[in-house]
Amino acid sequence: MLKECLKATKERTHPRTVWYIRSDARLQTKRIITAVMDELLPDHRSYENPAPYPGSTQTALYGDHEPKPGEIDLLYMPPRRVRKGFTRQFKPIK
Repeated sequence: MLKECLKATKERTHPRTVWYIRSDARLQTKRIITAVMDELLPDHRSYENPAPYPGSTQTALYGDHEPKPGEIDLLYMPPRRVRKGFTRQFKPIK
């Protein structure tokens, strides 16, 4: 479902579009998203910026006090597009 959604989005965007995706930071989720994006955008450079939760999460209100992985921001830059401003905090995905 994710692949079909992102594929449909790609068909409607400019080839030099910068893609910004925020997801939860679980390793399995990141692997799925990066695999789909690498297939859809093989020429784009990929970057990540972890965004851990600084405090309690909303689920703590309901008794779940387990640590959470937080979120992760994924950035996909087209070839020859220069990173500026806020994108400097992103590190290449290995």
